[in-house]
Amino acid sequence: MEKTDCLYRTSVDSLQNAQRKWEEDFENACKIYRELDIERITELRDIIWKGTNVDSQMCVDHDMCCEYTRNHLEKCDIQDELITFVDRARVGHLRPVHTYYQNYFKGTGLNNRKLSGTSDFSEESIYQSVT
Repeated sequence: MEKTDCLYRTSVDSLQNAQRKWEEDFENACKIYRELDIERITELRDIIWKGTNVDSQMCVDHDMCCEYTRNHLEKCDIQDELITFVDRARVGHLRPVHTYYQNYFKGTGLNNRKLSGTSDFSEESIYQSVT
């Protein structure tokens, strides 16, 4: 009975030691997991914070571009802009020469008439059928 009691006592002591060791290991694991969570949350917070700052800066830059455009549009005078465009884009100051109709199907082809809306113009002469 004493031997069994001693064996029982040794078993209970071993169990208590194992339980204490398990509790220490579990507590250390919880501390490590807590530190990892703090690291993860801190990193995630920093990434989101920086991303939000980038988005905010882009909004500020976009607003500044819009304000720059509005300022220029306020100074815009339509007549001056048209005159400036015509001055920059024109290719000459003379009107093109009038185009004359020449009938190659009748006679010698020397019948010249103006095609610019004068009184001797007729639609008939443009649409003559070839015979």
